[in-house]
This record gives sequence, structure tokens and C-alpha cells, in this order.
Amino acid sequence: MRFKKIITITAWLCLGFIIVCLFLLVNLTNIVEPQIKKRLAKISESYDVEFDIQKIGIFNTFVSKIRINKKILIDSINIDYDIKNFSSIHLNKITVSGLSLNASIDKNNQIKIDGLKFFKPSKDQISVQELPFLALLPDKIILQNSNIVLNAFNNEFLIPFDALSKIHSKDKKILAKTNLYPFGEKISTQITYDMKKGVEFIKVEGKSFDLGHVAPFISKKVNGLQIKGLVDFNIETTSPKMKWKINLSEANLIQPIKASLKDLSTTLLIDNQKLNATGSFGISHKMLPVTQIEYSLNLDLKKDNYFDLRINNRKIKSHEFEYESIAGILNDPQFIARFNGNLLKASGQISLSLSKGSIQRQKDSFIFADTKIISDIVADFTDQGNGVSSKLSLTGNNIRIKSDL
Repeated sequence: MRFKKIITITAWLCLGFIIVCLFLLVNLTNIVEPQIKKRLAKISESYDVEFDIQKIGIFNTFVSKIRINKKILIDSINIDYDIKNFSSIHLNKITVSGLSLNASIDKNNQIKIDGLKFFKPSKDQISVQELPFLALLPDKIILQNSNIVLNAFNNEFLIPFDALSKIHSKDKKILAKTNLYPFGEKISTQITYDMKKGVEFIKVEGKSFDLGHVAPFISKKVNGLQIKGLVDFNIETTSPKMKWKINLSEANLIQPIKASLKDLSTTLLIDNQKLNATGSFGISHKMLPVTQIEYSLNLDLKKDNYFDLRINNRKIKSHEFEYESIAGILNDPQFIARFNGNLLKASGQISLSLSKGSIQRQKDSFIFADTKIISDIVADFTDQGNGVSSKLSLTGNNIRIKSDL
């Protein structure tokens, strides 16, 4: 009898479990779908969102054919979650596949994405819980097989990308990593975003990026400047509106002179539309070993991109060079260049001072001391301009020419 009673209780428990499972399977759509739509409504109050729910499971839902404001398209969204109770679910991971965006650069050099408005919390909004999009954020968001079409410089660029975002609810921060593939190259980014304060950290880096992809656009912006080469670069900031650090491994100049640049380091300060850049780099030429150069640049975007540029070399005691049949020694060389103006019209001066030196070609020698070479340069690329013109002057003491015949 006791055994029969145990069997009966077990049978009823199994039957009850089966009934509960059947109830969940039958009503799962009614439980999960309203939650998904409810959460989407919180983040998309200002958006027109269309989507189809293809599959609903106990721990997973598959959504397809997503369209936002008829301009942002997504092939599918895979949602992993836990059901806490019949009225709420916890999102563990969202995998977005096939996101397509269209973007452009406005007159303020800001990127605008069609159909997307960025949420800006008010100053009085101090509670993170008041932000409407937080209700939809899972622990992890993955973007894959996605692309953005960027319209800029009278061209259209297709840029594939993928991304991984981790949301730390306790710290109220989002950590995002993105890989972009413009021109088939790879550019990696890292962003730390505080949900109350905004962006805290940005890092952008690339390895062996071919400058040939961007050379035509640089040449259009800066007349006569041509570059090439494979470059490693790193851009970082902990205050995006105020300060950036930029590092480039190397680049080759083709025009206006042939030279190689190495280890370029820049600190960029931003004050509204005014930019100040200071840094250093190494430069080498057929007639020059690697020489360390320091520079400073002030740029005012509000005043027709007016710039003030100063370049000088670090102090060195002597400099030896050799080119074909010419050899020479320059003592205490001091190079200074100063230019100001805008991209179409500018002027400046280049000077080279030497305490003494000598240049030898075969049996002929040119010996000099306290020498200074000055070149005044005017550049005018306007319709009425004449391009680049210069005036050269030379001063010196104890100049001698020696020939051993």
C-alpha cells in the first residue's frame, strides 16, 4: 500500500510538471513577446520600429526583419535571457547580425547616422534608473556581419564592422570594443562609457595601415602634399572634448620633398573650435640622417582654418652627411621654420644657422663660419594666386673656397 501511494504521488507530480511545461510552451509567446515589445517601446519612444518574432524559447528568442525609422536595417537579433517571473525577464546577451547604417559628415565634421537620434540626458537627470534605455541593456551585446555606408568627400565608403559591448550595471559603465575594416584594413577601437558622465576613455589603433588609401583625400585638403607607406597608429583620450594623444610609427613624404617621418608623437588640446598641437618626430632624407624635430601648431576653425605653425630641430653639436660625390660637416645646425595663413594662402620663413662647416666635392672644398641661410616663402593657391614663390638670402663670415689641383 505504501509503495502504491508513493507511485500515485509521483505520478501526480509528473503530471503536474507536464501540465506546467505545457502551460509555459503554450503561453510562452504571451509571456515573452509583451516583455520584448514593452522594453523596445522604452528605448524606441521616438523611433518607428518594425520586427518579426520568428522563434520564442524558454531561454532564447529570435527576431528578424528589423527596421528602425525605415532607414536602419537589421537582418536578425538573437536574444538570450532568464525568465525571473511572468512579468519580467533578464537579458543576458543580444547578438545583432546584419546591421546596416547610412552615415554622413556634416559641416561641423560630426558624423550623422540616418534614422538615429542620440539620447542626451538632462543636467537634472542624476539617477541612472531614469534613463529609458537601461531597461533594455543586457549583460553583453554582440554586433556581427554589419556595415556602415559613409558619404564623405564626395565619395561613398562601405565599412564592414563588428563589435562587443559589456554592460557593468553595478559600476554603471559600458565597455565597448569595435573592429572596423575600411579599405580592407583593420582599425580597432575601445570605449569606456559612464552612464552618468559620458565617454571616459577612447582608444583607436591600427597596424600596418596603408596610407595610400587616404593619400588622395589628404592631397585635396593640403595642396601638393603626398604621402605613402604602412603605418602603425594609436589615438587615445580620457577627455574627448579637451585632449587627445596621437602616435604614428612612420610615413613617407613624396611631395613637396622626398623624406621619411618616424615616431611622430602629438598632444592635441581642444578649446571650442581652436586646436593646439605640440609634439615631435624624426625626419630623414638622402642627405640627412634621422633628425629630431619639434613643432607646434595653432589652428582656428572659426577663422577660415587659420593656422600658425612653428618647426625647429633639437640642438645637436654636429651633423655629417654624404650624398653621391658630396660630403660635408655642419656644426651647431639650427633649423627654424614658421608659417601662418590658411590652406589656400599662407606665408612664412625658413632659416638655417651654422657656427661653422665645410662641404667637399672631390678635390674642391667650401668652408664657412657664422653662416645663415634664410628663405622667405609665399604660397597662394587661390584662383588669382601664383602658387609658391620664395626669396633666398645668404650671410656668413670667413667663407673660403679651396681647391687641390
